[in-house]
Amino acid sequence: MLHPILGLHKPTFGELLFNMKEFSEMTKSEKTQLLSHVASKFEGVNYLSVGNLIAMGRAPYTNMLNVLCTEDHKIANRIISEFDLSVLLSASTTNIRDDERQIAMIGKTLVQETEIIILDETTVFLNFNNRR
Repeated sequence: MLHPILGLHKPTFGELLFNMKEFSEMTKSEKTQLLSHVASKFEGVNYLSVGNLIAMGRAPYTNMLNVLCTEDHKIANRIISEFDLSVLLSASTTNIRDDERQIAMIGKTLVQETEIIILDETTVFLNFNNRR
């Protein structure tokens, strides 16, 4: 069900429209500024620092070299502060607990500032306090 929305498969029938525009006709940049996703698995984030993982959320708004501007840093720092992730910024995503990695993934998605966020079993790795 989520695969067509995430762009992993084409819809088998009908149209997939966002803001009255066919999803398949949108550029990658338009899609990543509209839609973000927190997966239930941690694929593709191994060996990144938590800080770099969160900063990746700003990629749709950067230039070809993915250089973050002052505003990008400000947005990322706000989320890092709100989620109390500053102690983990230099930690590798392979060396932190699953719940810490999940919080960082949610932080990355919020830093992306999209209109739509798709959460796929987002609380599965979180303890009770963090689920709230």
